[in-house]
Amino acid sequence: MNTAFEHPLGKLATVTVRVIDQDAAKTFYIEQMGLELRADMPMDATSRWLTVAIPGGETEIVLYPDAAHAGQGPGLVFNTPDIQRAYEDLTGRGVMFTEAPTHQFQDQDGNGHVLVQLPSGFPGQ
Repeated sequence: MNTAFEHPLGKLATVTVRVIDQDAAKTFYIEQMGLELRADMPMDATSRWLTVAIPGGETEIVLYPDAAHAGQGPGLVFNTPDIQRAYEDLTGRGVMFTEAPTHQFQDQDGNGHVLVQLPSGFPGQ
């Protein structure tokens, strides 16, 4: 979306998904969801910074270890130009959808996410 106004906050850099096990989450989001690894580095002696993103996308997903709150995340919404193709591709990769018609699915920790197909010409596409 091109506009003359640029927000002073710039762009959304990251969103956080709380996970039980960072390695299991990394496998799910890369191998099953088809996202790319952006960062996997130690932050200190006991924690690491782990992010993934849609290939070519700007916003990264932080896979944050928080077993007490895993599965209680805000849920991510993925806009796709072809929801049926995305649904078939992801189920073929082993992603478990909660309902086929609404295209809701869960990650390995029970965080709920959604695929949305916006109509052609919808603002923001």
